[in-house]
Amino acid sequence: MEFPRTGAIIDNLTESRKIPSISAAVDIDGEPAFLKAAGQIFEDQSPINEETQFDIASVTKVFSGICFMQMVEEGRFSLDEPVCEVFPQLGGKKLIEKDGKVIRYADGSTVTWKHVLCHTSGMGWTRPKTRPSLPGIDRGSDVIFILPFAADVNEHIIYSDLPVILMGKAMEMAEGRPLDWIVQERLLTPLQLNHTGYRRISQYSSGSDFSGRYFVSA
Repeated sequence: MEFPRTGAIIDNLTESRKIPSISAAVDIDGEPAFLKAAGQIFEDQSPINEETQFDIASVTKVFSGICFMQMVEEGRFSLDEPVCEVFPQLGGKKLIEKDGKVIRYADGSTVTWKHVLCHTSGMGWTRPKTRPSLPGIDRGSDVIFILPFAADVNEHIIYSDLPVILMGKAMEMAEGRPLDWIVQERLLTPLQLNHTGYRRISQYSSGSDFSGRYFVSA
């Protein structure tokens, strides 16, 4: 089956440099019907192919969230459970900051896993221009606990990776294994997603096996 319009759109996007590269696939009834890779890797201008893996960044929230909900169904966590039961450092009075100024306080002990999954925890980056780099999951979680909130709990939907990082860490603590192993075993292997998973960045590791990962897929 031909997809000439789709192929032309892909060529236009890469040749006009609107995006550096793209890989697209269409399956019909489980069989590949269309597959096209075009463009170059931005950093070194090397051409991509059908086996090139892309960093799919925040899509990891979907994978880890599904695994977390599996653990909820198993009784390992409860959606109404306060996050501070796992991370006591999150409990208590938290600054709510806007434009670098403290405007009021939030009660961190009221943040539940439901708030985390619904992005209503109130946690978020309050200073985009001075956003810190989290140095690996172990030291990074310590930074998260002292950051100001962006809003009160359940006040707004704020899309943020901060509480989701804590969710992943809680899963690691519950199972005694790194998050990539948990996602691989619970989701990627059963779905036969053989080209999707975490890759480790050893040069950014803080020495912990939990550090330095990003999510890729082909």
